[in-house]
Amino acid sequence: MLAFLFLPVFTDNTSQIHFYADLRERYEIHENPAFFGDGGKNNENIYSRLRVGAEYKSPGKLSGTLEYQNAHDLFWNQKVNGSTDNSDMSLAFAKYSTGALTVIGGRQKYGLGQQRLIGASDWRNLGSSLDGGRVEFGQWIALAAKLGVATTKPETARINALTHIDKDWGTTSFISKHDLGTVATIDIQALDHFVTHSFGKTVVDAEAATEYGSSNGKDLRAW
Repeated sequence: MLAFLFLPVFTDNTSQIHFYADLRERYEIHENPAFFGDGGKNNENIYSRLRVGAEYKSPGKLSGTLEYQNAHDLFWNQKVNGSTDNSDMSLAFAKYSTGALTVIGGRQKYGLGQQRLIGASDWRNLGSSLDGGRVEFGQWIALAAKLGVATTKPETARINALTHIDKDWGTTSFISKHDLGTVATIDIQALDHFVTHSFGKTVVDAEAATEYGSSNGKDLRAW
């Protein structure tokens, strides 16, 4: 079930404020997930997510969004049952845009390409937000942030990304993650390229990425 409400609360020639609400309810069952090593274990979940927010737009270059989120998970199986609850601001950012230049600061959502490396993960009940700043200028996007709202949230993790977008050749990004870790410092760098081409009604996506660095004292290489 999905409910959505969008109300213009205040509008004049100088500014606009809109309130909105979004409610999502989802039931899932995973029958005999043998990949957990327990063929008789069935998992069932009822996911509930409520978002309530307000958007502000000025007649000039300034805008912003505040959004509160409550995400609840009721789960049970043959061995255990329980629930988790997360309440937090999922969005709290200000945006300044001149057309050629856009600056966003605060708690925000950001998706890079197909969101395999950086994404909002809204298919999950909790989703993901970043605390930090983003600058968009022409074909370039620079991001410096830490995790705001996330299922796994290491407080010391920092994410930086520099992206170049070309309408013909695709999107190229350099991404760096730094975390103090549990044993040693985690430093991971990734280089990613994503391209989309249309052939009539057929759309083809292609993405390639490589990672290198160290994680808890061990070298890391991936592609």
